[in-house]
Amino acid sequence: MAGQKAVAVLLVTLLVHSIPTAALRKPKASTGADGLQRQAPAELPVVADIAPAATYIIGGGYRATSDRVAEASCGAVGQQPITTFEECRSAAEQVGIEIQEMVGPGTWRHVPDGCSVLQGTATPRSGAVGTTGKVHFSTTPGNNNGRRGGFVLICKNTKVNNRIAVFSAQFGGRDRVQYRKSTATQVEMDTEDVSLNPWSDESYQFREMFEHIPNGIEAFLFTDMVNVQQKGDSPWNFVYPARQFEEFCDDNVLCLRKENPNLTQGQESMQHILQSKFYKTRWIAENTQYDFIVWMDGKYVMRNRNLNETIHSYMGENVDMLVMKHPERNTVGQEVAPASSRAADILHDRSVIQKAKEIYLQYRHEGFSDTSGLFDSAMFIVRPARVRDMFLDWWHQVQLGVPRDQLSLPWMIQKHRINVRSLRQRGACDVLGHPCMNPGHHRS
Repeated sequence: MAGQKAVAVLLVTLLVHSIPTAALRKPKASTGADGLQRQAPAELPVVADIAPAATYIIGGGYRATSDRVAEASCGAVGQQPITTFEECRSAAEQVGIEIQEMVGPGTWRHVPDGCSVLQGTATPRSGAVGTTGKVHFSTTPGNNNGRRGGFVLICKNTKVNNRIAVFSAQFGGRDRVQYRKSTATQVEMDTEDVSLNPWSDESYQFREMFEHIPNGIEAFLFTDMVNVQQKGDSPWNFVYPARQFEEFCDDNVLCLRKENPNLTQGQESMQHILQSKFYKTRWIAENTQYDFIVWMDGKYVMRNRNLNETIHSYMGENVDMLVMKHPERNTVGQEVAPASSRAADILHDRSVIQKAKEIYLQYRHEGFSDTSGLFDSAMFIVRPARVRDMFLDWWHQVQLGVPRDQLSLPWMIQKHRINVRSLRQRGACDVLGHPCMNPGHHRS
């Protein structure tokens, strides 16, 4: 909404976050995954309706004067629409309206889309005071009396402040992260597969030009790359050399290998993969000071200026983890052969294929139903405090010899009773913003 428009708002806040911004939490002692065994539930918990936002706002849409027009939607005032009749009733009560009548759901051309209340004698300064108490819920866009106004909007507040971090990792790369042009050879190793280095010069120049990481959101790249040159105003915090895994040796094969100078090609590849997996699983579990952590592989870039609002709309109050559906298959059983074959090629070790079959059979023996879907974990969002035990266990699973975390994730979700919501296939850009694909990454 334009700055000169004096539209006052009344915020009704149920949850208040007052956590100062700080660096990554100091590692704390924790129990190994073997001490976290639980009885497996029969099925994955299902999240039905996402709970409404904890904060609502009233404002916008008041009767217009001659020099302006009245807003006809929550989007016009930078907020999110209310989408159900019952939420409209609850929101109206929470912003202080004395409800006299609930009207709808209905379709009216003169009524704004979503939730609104007749203005009565209310003004932008009075907020809910003076409204008639006749609350409308419309399921179609309306023009608010031809943009003359008279219906006051009730919306979801998008300005809820959560503490959010974005994590990414790059290990095994000899390329340098720089802003200047370079003819350096790009490395054929990425966090998950053999590919172009997603943090190469070309890739990073794209990030500088097009990536949008909102203010207040902390972004960390964990890496072993040398001579990292970070631009002064870059939103990324480069953690290098990233060695936090050396402090967690209770369940960590990386600690056993760090002193071995004679690794085979396959062992070295495994080392690099597990270093990235550590930050994707174990290190997320150690950073419960954040309300949300977004994991994104290097093949993605952040384009969403309204990330906080997007996370809140997807996660609500009940969702522990937001993850994408797998683009090709629906069960772990279907994924075992292609995933283990890919791992065998990367590690130059064909025994991985048999090992994957044995691990899957063990999951089934422990109670895994394999009916909850298959997920693409290249991008996900979690509430780290709620998923900590699961991520400790997940880290344990990816060290068993088949470092393809999509094979163990559905079992971890079922076993630890995680409330998960899944995005459509290849739905990362719905969260990260369009377009979100890094043009420097490998396309299989």
